Amino acid sequence: MSRSLLTKLAGGSKLEVLKFGLYVFTPIAIMYYTGVPEFLEREVMPLRTKLFRLDQETYHPPAQSDDIKQYMELLRTRKDRILGGSGAGAKTDEKPSSSSA
Repeated sequence: MSRSLLTKLAGGSKLEVLKFGLYVFTPIAIMYYTGVPEFLEREVMPLRTKLFRLDQETYHPPAQSDDIKQYMELLRTRKDRILGGSGAGAKTDEKPSSSSA
């Protein structure tokens, strides 16, 4: 086969330049379109507010030692209230009685 026939079958150099342009500029165009602030406000932020809670609504664990102690005391009182004061965590001053038969 002659070289001109192969060039005609492959589409020629103009087609290669067109494909190269599409391969290079398509990702650039997509990144430009999705990178503008208007796209972020219009498309991303409404979806983000649906999927994730606001920072004020999320749980923040205590960070200071005093806060941790207060929170542990709160958990103990909740546990005692749930178990009725006679659970495994309840403190009693009574000594166990030893029964001798």
